[in-house]
Amino acid sequence: MGYNSFSTKLFFVWTLALALFFQHLPMAFSEQPPPFEPLSEFSFDEAVSALEKHPGLKAIEYKAESIKEDGMAKSRLEDPVLRIDASNFPRDDIRMGKSPTTGVQLTLSQKIPLTFRYWSIKRAFDEREKSVSNEKETLRRRLILNIWKNAISREKALKNIDVYQENMAWLNDMIQFSGQRYMVGKMGQHDIFNLKIKNSEIESLLVAARQTLNILNAELSETLSMSAPVLDIDTVPWSFIENHSIEPAQGNSQEAAFERRFKSAMYFHDAKKSEKTPDMMLGFSYRYRDDFDPNGDFIGAFISIPIPIFGRRSSSYRSALKNYKEKENQLIFFRKSLAANLERLGHEIGKYAAELTILGEKTMEFAQNARDILEKRYRVGTSSYLELLNSVLQLQNLKLKKTGLEAKIKMMKAQYLFENGASMIPERLAK
Repeated sequence: MGYNSFSTKLFFVWTLALALFFQHLPMAFSEQPPPFEPLSEFSFDEAVSALEKHPGLKAIEYKAESIKEDGMAKSRLEDPVLRIDASNFPRDDIRMGKSPTTGVQLTLSQKIPLTFRYWSIKRAFDEREKSVSNEKETLRRRLILNIWKNAISREKALKNIDVYQENMAWLNDMIQFSGQRYMVGKMGQHDIFNLKIKNSEIESLLVAARQTLNILNAELSETLSMSAPVLDIDTVPWSFIENHSIEPAQGNSQEAAFERRFKSAMYFHDAKKSEKTPDMMLGFSYRYRDDFDPNGDFIGAFISIPIPIFGRRSSSYRSALKNYKEKENQLIFFRKSLAANLERLGHEIGKYAAELTILGEKTMEFAQNARDILEKRYRVGTSSYLELLNSVLQLQNLKLKKTGLEAKIKMMKAQYLFENGASMIPERLAK
């Protein structure tokens, strides 16, 4: 078979095509995804304003409107009843005037309450609607609390990242210096490895802190019910929460919701109590007889009242009474729990504030001075690397503790404002 034959040419073309395909195949699979573009920053004011379109708040608005319309329907009189009866027509001749009892009768009846039950029902639904409106405000405040907690946690994570990066830079410098000491026989190789191990441990903490930022971004998106960008902590009004006084406030939406539920149950109880007196059915009738005799057409009237003998109304009343007592005790329990919770939060804020003051004014300064002294001694060879490393880690832990205490105090102050019913945002955002 010659080189110029058709089969040889075809084989050569296929071989070249497969070679080119497999040559470029690794490049296709190893192609890198487009570079990650960081999310734009979101201000604190924008985060709060975004709550106006929150579906959870919108759902409660519709719930309140539904209760209002339900109350309007159930607090009005029932529609009058019109009845038409054609009776006593002979089977063989169904015309009028064939029998004195034949006729067509129109009856109009209306159920009339003998008590103020409908007024009580209207008030009960009004109070229930208001309680739902208070629930909306409570949810809005809880979402704002979540924004505060997200900002505080983000600030804490960023401060921790700064501490880790500072310590890693310092340790890298010490590792280089220790390498020089190792070269002249003043330090063992295992000592350098120990420094590198500590450096890698701090690096792992740094990676975890950065991942925390991603988690916080996802939590903010969940809070706002939208794909939210990164919260810019420089726009957070820290002075508002740091300088806010811990004092009782007026207008707690949670307490107001419990009060409204209690009043609603009270009015429902009154309505069920009034229901023990049954409604009266009043009706009028007109019977057309087609002038069968000189007596002409007939008119009539009737009154009907149900006889409550099977206990349905009594059971319904007792159910309303139990519900009333339930809401009353829920309100009492909430007020007592709220007072105790606010007192506890106040004491805890004072406790951590005192601890932070001592840590910032004394302990941190002592630890910083100790590290600086040991670093100088280590460089001149009068201190071991182990002493220096312990002082570095001690200072790092104190810095992290300080950051944690600052975040904890802010968290508790935000929680106190929420529980207390005080404003959680600056006045410019409350308008």
